[in-house]
Amino acid sequence: MLLSKGDVKPVIAEACSARDWPTRPPITIVAGITLTADDTIATARERIDDLAACGITYLRMNFATLEQQAEFAQQILTLEPAGPSR
Repeated sequence: MLLSKGDVKPVIAEACSARDWPTRPPITIVAGITLTADDTIATARERIDDLAACGITYLRMNFATLEQQAEFAQQILTLEPAGPSR
């Protein structure tokens, strides 16, 4: 288990390249992101896509307001996945 407040991408890349890293799926890698009141849904989507590209399979998200959370749920969670389910 890794707990980090910083950028997890280099840590994930290092772990995934280790000789003893399991090659069998599914490996669950969880990260958390916090959206500020100034963050847009587009910004959130970019951050999610960036984390998914480095191997993050689940996100724990915190929102600044209930309105922001509802907007995210309406705009993002109702979309059809672009590829295989993560």
